[in-house]
Amino acid sequence: MFRIAADLHSAMINGRAQEELKGLFARLIAYTRFHFENEEALMLAHGFPDTERHRREHGKLTATVCLLERYFQEGTAKIDAQTMRFLNRWLRHHVCDTDQDVARHIRESS
Repeated sequence: MFRIAADLHSAMINGRAQEELKGLFARLIAYTRFHFENEEALMLAHGFPDTERHRREHGKLTATVCLLERYFQEGTAKIDAQTMRFLNRWLRHHVCDTDQDVARHIRESS
């Protein structure tokens, strides 16, 4: 996810065509969904006690990103610095904080 977000940021900064941005954004959404589905399956398999809160966090990001994609597809929004700051902040918080709780639980329960 970080690599796709970095590619998206690079394309935005370098003023590459909207079509390239569109493809990168679609890749980010697809991979995010894939990642969340796998992560949620792991949480359930290992009895992570905070699964529902974690799922809600996933749902909020997915809904936000899908809304951004829809606006982008409609031409009413562009991928800009504010969008990239949101994605980067969310990824850092989620992976570096929230996901670490899951990883710790899985290590301790195995």
